[in-house]
Amino acid sequence: MIHLIKKERQIPWKIRKWEALLRRLPAAHPERAKLEEQLAISRAGYRGEASIDYYLAFLPPGDCYILHDLRLPGERDTFFQIDTLLITPHFLLILEVKNIAGTLYFDRDFQQIIRTLHDKEEAFPDPMLQLQRQQSQLQNWLIRHKLPQAPVPGFVVISNPSAVLKTDPAHRDIYHSIIRAAALPHTFDSLQKKYGAVTLTKQQMQKISRKLMKHHQDHIPDIPNEVDPRLLLSGVHCPDCYHLPLPRQRGRWYCRVCHSLHPRAHIPSLIDYLLLHKSTITNKEFRTFMKLESPDVAYKLLYHLDLPHSGFNKNRTYTLSLEALRG
Repeated sequence: MIHLIKKERQIPWKIRKWEALLRRLPAAHPERAKLEEQLAISRAGYRGEASIDYYLAFLPPGDCYILHDLRLPGERDTFFQIDTLLITPHFLLILEVKNIAGTLYFDRDFQQIIRTLHDKEEAFPDPMLQLQRQQSQLQNWLIRHKLPQAPVPGFVVISNPSAVLKTDPAHRDIYHSIIRAAALPHTFDSLQKKYGAVTLTKQQMQKISRKLMKHHQDHIPDIPNEVDPRLLLSGVHCPDCYHLPLPRQRGRWYCRVCHSLHPRAHIPSLIDYLLLHKSTITNKEFRTFMKLESPDVAYKLLYHLDLPHSGFNKNRTYTLSLEALRG
């Protein structure tokens, strides 16, 4: 049995950015409540996607490459996203994961989900339409890149175990396309029997996965227009309680709230700078954002991060990236 995760699941850029934004948004900002709600929705979606990993570990034997969170260029300057893609010798399986609580009525006539929760009804887009678009877009993408073809089945996976699923008896066909997360191993086994013919060699599977990885593009959302970046709070935040700004004392950052000391607290704050402002920083910009006075201290802190840079002395510009700052 070979189940290889070719692309790991990572916390989405939107969650990272919204967390950084809320850390530095003034408490009384009028957009704060809306941003907190959007962050809660994004976190719930991510938890739902991550929850299927447990069941993927129980897939039946067979070669399988797993790629999470793909975002690929489509046609006419568009992109399409796939929560999880499984590449096997028999097929390419798309999993569209939905973590929605409550009673879910799949209304095929009006192509929507009607969610009832706490006596309140709310409409959601039809995930079946989304899945069908993804299947078509992936097939077209494979053709455009002259890659081997294979069947592209797909499922909408309801990851919330407490969700109640309903539909009109006339539309019972959706039972073949909407499954619970716990049914993944059994459903995968059934697909292997349905698509018995081997259509992809191991070399072709590797070629497809490499091409998908090469063309994947992360989406980093912009700061909402309602938020003026100039109003965001600067300073080093406490990695424990998120209080800011922290003063620097004897080579460490001191939090007056939780009384913790952090020699490297400027690194997560640099990540905030990267997410909220830009991917380059100078000594002066570093001092301004971290509320430091000494150019020498700023130089030493940046020097020890071993960041790519260009220019000399006062004109030196450092390039920031999550990989470098988390390394």
